[in-house]
Amino acid sequence: MTAEPAASPECGPGQQASRRLLAPVRDRRGRFAPLKAATLAILVAPAAWLIARVWAEALGLPSPAAAILRWTGIWSTTFLLATLAVTPARRILRWRGLVAVRRMLGIGALAYSLAHMIAWFALLGWDWDAVLDEMLGRWLLVTGWTAVVGMLALAATSFDTAIARMGTLGWRRLHRAVYLVAILSVLHDLMARGRIAGTAPFTAAGLLLWLFGWRLLDRHRRGDAPLALAGLALAAAFVTGFVQAAWLWADVGGRVPSLSEFLETLALDFDPAWAATIMTPPAVWQVLIVGCLAAEAAVLARRWAPERVRGRRGGISPSASPRSPARRR
Repeated sequence: MTAEPAASPECGPGQQASRRLLAPVRDRRGRFAPLKAATLAILVAPAAWLIARVWAEALGLPSPAAAILRWTGIWSTTFLLATLAVTPARRILRWRGLVAVRRMLGIGALAYSLAHMIAWFALLGWDWDAVLDEMLGRWLLVTGWTAVVGMLALAATSFDTAIARMGTLGWRRLHRAVYLVAILSVLHDLMARGRIAGTAPFTAAGLLLWLFGWRLLDRHRRGDAPLALAGLALAAAFVTGFVQAAWLWADVGGRVPSLSEFLETLALDFDPAWAATIMTPPAVWQVLIVGCLAAEAAVLARRWAPERVRGRRGGISPSASPRSPARRR
């Protein structure tokens, strides 16, 4: 008879704690994953920077809560869009491993959203009557808390056990709501900061338009075609400029805007000479640059990685795991 191998000793409390602590930067086989470690560092860096600024009292805003409110909102939207960009990047770059960080990005966006809400509660002095009145009486806040609730639902069902309980079809249907969450988040950002924050909210809106356009291209198997991506870059930039001009045109402080003001704003957005003279280019040009970089990346990927990355159609989510049955990005 062959002797049975001796059972390995169970891990002590210290080793178990160490494994839990390092779990975010390990793959499913328990090995160190550099991509996940880099993603975690990117997610933590804005929080560390903000804490350092609060500690040094170098915020440029009346109170720490106001600074936290502003920056957590920016990074929540940024990481939510990055979550949605995983599939396009995976297709264009032909990099299958990118799917491993989608869940991390989604959870990071949720964490900054929750910090954003807590900072807002602090600004209101933890007056829950005032919080309730504001949440139900202002569309700005209705879009914000609805987006947070949606992100909580997606995060709660982002694990393999939830996928098994819901079934693949039900899980896919629920996680398609990530696009509605993104729309609400960008709309909240526009209503909160559209006029006072320069180009950032409009750039976010333009990138979301690009992501929707890429979905249409991918349905026709053109998601990694350089010419199609170049056309998408031009289209997304044009619509971004129109949206920004229309938004600023309509928000003129209670008076009736004139058509000439809209045309002047639209022309200024597309003026390359004016864009070259300012520190931050208009949203039109930022979206165009990102779109053109995606098209160029597709050209380079065809040379360096000839195999096409294919994936099943279906639901997409910021939290799908690489081996989940509902894998999409």
